[in-house]
Amino acid sequence: MNRNNVGTIRQLGVIFQRDTDLFISDPKKIASTLLFPAVIAVVIVVVSKDSIFANYEGTKSALFTILCAGIYVGMFNSLTSICKERKIIKREYMTNMSLASYVIALVFFQGILVMMQSLIFMLIYWGQIDFPSHGLWFGNAFWDYYVTLFLVMFISDLMGMVISSAVKTNEMANLIAPIVIIIQLVLSGVLFDLDGNVKYAANLTVSK
Repeated sequence: MNRNNVGTIRQLGVIFQRDTDLFISDPKKIASTLLFPAVIAVVIVVVSKDSIFANYEGTKSALFTILCAGIYVGMFNSLTSICKERKIIKREYMTNMSLASYVIALVFFQGILVMMQSLIFMLIYWGQIDFPSHGLWFGNAFWDYYVTLFLVMFISDLMGMVISSAVKTNEMANLIAPIVIIIQLVLSGVLFDLDGNVKYAANLTVSK
């Protein structure tokens, strides 16, 4: 392994540790990150508890709502993660920081957050909703739903990172995010029937 690779890996660890320390030192950030999905999950349970898995329409609507919540929470985890540190990133890049290390460390950190959030979601759902007992991929259906929700939230988190890296201010990121979410909902195939080229475009969305 050459020096550049060693330096990149070392920087990755340092940046990941810095992100972790900043998160742990901010009680408000911890509370909002963990309580936000819990509150949303409780609301969804209260509204859909009697209809999910009772009939097709109720199940479709409830699972679509859960999907929307996952996309929303995942995207807003990282929506301002890069643009709010743009000046710091540029300054550190000029002092030989590896952009690859920065991005990979951020992806790992966000992945851990999403892992916790999706677990909170599923524990609340699983405790209040009568899910099927057997899964398609795992022996227990809990893991089928958990892995699916995690992947939806994680990919949405990555979309938030893309938006955050493409704009210069938090305000612009917050302006673009609702547009992206609306596109996700419209192209999900649940609210409207999709035909022609729109159907093919929908296959590129997380919600579909």
